[in-house]
Order: sequence, then structure tokens, then C-alpha cells
Amino acid sequence: WGETDLPAFPWFQPPTPHSLERAARLLEDLGATHAGRLTPLGRSMASLPLEPRLARLLLEAEKVGCLPAAALAAALLGERDPFQQSNSPDRPRIVGSRQVLDTDSDLVDRVESLERFAEEGQTETPLGTLNRRSAQAVLRLADQLRRTANKETNATRPPTTTPSDTDAAALLRRCLLAAFPDRVAKRREPRGRRAVMVGGRGVQLAESSGVRDAELFVCLDTLDTGSADSLVRLASAIEPHWLDSRLIRTTLDVDFDEQRERVRVVQRRRYHDLIMDERHTSDTANANTASVLFAHASRQLERVLPKDDREFDQFLARVRCLRQWLPQCELPDLDEPHLHEVLRTLCDGRRGFDELRQAPWLDFTRGLLSYEQTQMLDREAPERLATPRGNRLRLRYEVGRPPILSARIQELFGMRETPRIAAGRVPVLLELLGPNMRPQQLTDDLPSFWKNTYPVIRKELRRRYPKHDWPENP
Repeated sequence: WGETDLPAFPWFQPPTPHSLERAARLLEDLGATHAGRLTPLGRSMASLPLEPRLARLLLEAEKVGCLPAAALAAALLGERDPFQQSNSPDRPRIVGSRQVLDTDSDLVDRVESLERFAEEGQTETPLGTLNRRSAQAVLRLADQLRRTANKETNATRPPTTTPSDTDAAALLRRCLLAAFPDRVAKRREPRGRRAVMVGGRGVQLAESSGVRDAELFVCLDTLDTGSADSLVRLASAIEPHWLDSRLIRTTLDVDFDEQRERVRVVQRRRYHDLIMDERHTSDTANANTASVLFAHASRQLERVLPKDDREFDQFLARVRCLRQWLPQCELPDLDEPHLHEVLRTLCDGRRGFDELRQAPWLDFTRGLLSYEQTQMLDREAPERLATPRGNRLRLRYEVGRPPILSARIQELFGMRETPRIAAGRVPVLLELLGPNMRPQQLTDDLPSFWKNTYPVIRKELRRRYPKHDWPENP
């Protein structure tokens, strides 16, 4: 017990690092050590020739005045179960035609039955029939444990007060918690058999357990059945206020609701890592909501980009097109890494995908361009073009295709040449519309249209729209 560097200890057969870590953590939980060194309680535990849990159980019981019952509980945990039962570890406890009654502790029930056996020799109990020989062996061991604890702790004086039966049962349950602080479990649903234990391990109460009401209980005897949940054959209910307050902490946890596509901030109170209770909160002062939102949004970028935002879509297309047409401009391609950069900024102060979709993506994406690049973009890939009539019509950009200008034929009367952009390298594709705004011609050669096509369609247009001016030489 004087060794502090356990990995360096010259073991005959060294335990695994995981086993060492788990054992050290248990001693800390039991109060036997602190920062790797023995506490006064740990020295008292070391003086008892018992494994740490049982030593802690007896010392706690001696302190609160229920040592005989605790010694009997320790003996029951260490010896073969004296209650005759079927070969199945998960059978209902039945007395005659009665199912087992609800209880606060399977182990306390056993202790009380053995106490009656010791006093009256009664072998028929609500838990089944006692095997007389096994029961006597348990009683002998309990007496030995009690005398050992008395001797080592000099606890020869009885407690000043004798607890009532109800108090004694509760005291013993508290002592069991002191010995099994890492075996606390919380029921998943009221009166359900399934629960989760400290450490995240799933457990399920055996049908034979009568601990059916308590939300919290200690798993005293578990069996690995090969299924997802270990089987708890002996459980003991506890009250929340019995838990060591030093092991309880409150945190603000941030997670993501996939269905609602929103970050949730949850205030959780934990005993070790076991969630005792939780509530949603709007308090984000100490919660890193932005990073959680970004982590989820960045994996599905298309879901958070603005929907039906023509200006944003066209801005991206303009930059990407001009980057292809004039590589010397050294414009960013505004691919995912660049949009992730914008997304990270937009996540600040927002909680969900819906807020991101409504965020000012265009303004922040423009910010990726320098002043000179923005000037060049507006000059060489303009958003609009002016027509001879003085109207400024919007261009449509699409990567890999020339820009398109949709305009009524009359808008272009007086325009002799096809407009060009990107330092004159790229002709604009003109979608020429009739007065009804339906396409009449698609061309990137306006002079050829005026010379060859316009005279042909002019006759039909004059007939259909006589109120409009259709000059021979537009």
C-alpha cells in the first residue's frame, strides 16, 4: 500500500494498463486514495483482510451503527446464494402462486430473511426456501467479518442509538452505495427493467429482482449474458441525495438534433458520467454552439446554402466563369473550402440550418475577393448590360457556357455588334424575345441576325403585333 507508481511495481504477473487504471479509479471512488496516495480511510480499509469494496462496506456500517447487517450482506455477496432457486439466473421469484413483491433492496431482503433464520430457524421465506447448511455457512462468515471489523477498528461499543427496522434498512442501503459507488444505474423508463450504469454500460434487472420502482439503484450482482445488456440479479435502491456531491457536476452540453437540424444546448447533471437529469436551455454563453453547428453543416453544405437566391448563385457563377475566361485574374474558385470558410463565420450566433439558409451568404462570400478583384469582376463579368434604350438587363451565367442576355428585340434596336465581356474574349449569347416575351431567336452574331434573320421574322411580327414599331433597318 506504500507503492505510488503502480506501473513500475515489480509484478509477478503484471495486470493490463486498463485493469490498473480501473482499479485505481475504484480506490479513488471508494475514498481509499486521493491523487494516488492513501487516505486515512484507505489505511483503515487496508487493515482489514478484505477486498476493498467489502472493507468499505463494513467500515461505513460500523460508523453508522449497522455492522451486523452489513457483515451479513458482505457474507451473502461473497458466498454461494443460500436461497434455493431454479437453474435459470433470470427466473421470477415465486412463493406458492405469488410473484415476488416490490422491494427497495434484493440484498436487504436476503439479510432480513437470514436474520429471521438465525433467530427462529425459519427456512421458508418470501425469497424461496433457505438451504440450511448454506445459510449456516453464511452466518458463520458474517460473524467472522463482524468480529474482524470490530477488532481492527476497536469498535467494541455499540452505537448510542438503535435504528428502527426501516432506518436500519435505509442505512444498509446507504452503506451498499458507499461500497459500490461505480455501480449506480438509472432506469431508462419508469418501472422498466432496462437501465444504464455509470460508465455507459447497459443493464437489465432480472425478473427475480423486486427493485421495480426506484429510478436509481446499485447493481450488486451482475451477469454478462452475451447480450447488449448485462443482467442484474441483485439490486438495491438509493435516493438521489445519498450520492456524493463531490462526484456530481453540472455541464452545458451541445449536441445536434438531426431531425430538427438545430443545435441543442442541454444542461446536464451527472454523477460520474451517468446523466441524472437534463433540461434544454437557451443559455449559450458558455456553450460552443458555433463549432457543433459548423461540424454538421459542413458535411452537408448543399442543405445550408441559400435556397432560390438568384443573386448568390449568379455571383458564384460569375466568379467561376471569369476565373476560366481570364485565369490571370487569379480569382478564387469559390469551391467547398472557400464556402466552408464563409460557413464557419456564419455559424457564429446561429443555431440551425434554417438560420444558415437565411444568412447573408452573398455579403460574406463577396468578402473573399479583394477590392481589385471585385472591381475586375464587375467590369469583366458584369451582372447587367445596358441596352440602347437605356435599360440595364440582367445577364445569366453558367459555368462552361457563354453568358445569356434575354431581351426583347426592340430593346436591341440600335445595337450593331454582339456585346462581349471578359476583356472582349467572350461573346454574349442573345436570347431575342418577341413582345410576348417568348424566344424568337438565339444568336451570338447580332450583325448576321439583323441582316439575314430579322427581315424574315419582321413580317410575322408586324402582322401579329401591328402596334409595335418594326423598322426595316433597326
